[in-house]
Amino acid sequence: MSKELRERALANRELRKTLKVEPWINMRNRLVYALAGKRRELGITQTDLAKAMAAPQSSITRFENVAVVKKGKVVSPTNPTMKFIASYATALGYDIEFKLIPRETSVD
Repeated sequence: MSKELRERALANRELRKTLKVEPWINMRNRLVYALAGKRRELGITQTDLAKAMAAPQSSITRFENVAVVKKGKVVSPTNPTMKFIASYATALGYDIEFKLIPRETSVD
């Protein structure tokens, strides 16, 4: 096995370990970044968004603080409901569309 192939295989193994620990975090983070980025792009403050959602401003802050993994444990995650996510997007004037895409294959 070539050095490059060995390095790719090792990287893929590390990626799989990470995905096994917290498979939802990457999806959640992408969604949070998209929504929070759109909020900032539109010039809407967390306070104004919270008022539009009839929610506490602290719930917006908690949602926008993405979860991180330290020593294999999820730190400070939130698990927002679909209702909260839809309300957030609606308050921004957007809908959310989901689609399934195939995962990339890995080298074993």
